[in-house]
Amino acid sequence: MNKNNTMNSLSEDELTTILLAANDIIMYGGKGLLGKILAGSKDKRIYTADLHHSPMYGAFAGIKQK
Repeated sequence: MNKNNTMNSLSEDELTTILLAANDIIMYGGKGLLGKILAGSKDKRIYTADLHHSPMYGAFAGIKQK
């Protein structure tokens, strides 16, 4: 890892939340869409695919996607 990257450790609950949200988008989207789901984005693609109904939608609202 280079010095510009930082690594934050995640709790087991946070990792579980991320993996459950990722499971909803297998073969549909990637990490960008996953970030939008977790952040609770109002992106059209999320609403078109009914991903806003996911229990993980908005789980990390208020935290920057970066």
